[in-house]
Amino acid sequence: MPLGEFLEDFPGVLFVAIHVVMVGIGLWAIFRLREEHPVAARALWLYVAVHPVFWAFWAGLITLKAAAVTEQTLIMAMVVWIALGARRAASRAA
Repeated sequence: MPLGEFLEDFPGVLFVAIHVVMVGIGLWAIFRLREEHPVAARALWLYVAVHPVFWAFWAGLITLKAAAVTEQTLIMAMVVWIALGARRAASRAA
């Protein structure tokens, strides 16, 4: 049995609900960070954008591989955006 195969037994609506909660957490983080860390707050919109991609998978509009590749691309872009923004902020403070 491949690792995680037991997850196939859960209904798809559970995963959709989890991604709705994750969008809420992402929005909370954006609004929490927007004043003190605006670059990170803006970059976190990419995290929020990941979740509708998975909704498209659960709706049968795209494959899981397409959802995963899109997710990883957006998360990678978010990490780079935050890292470059932190570097710029540090050099401005110096």
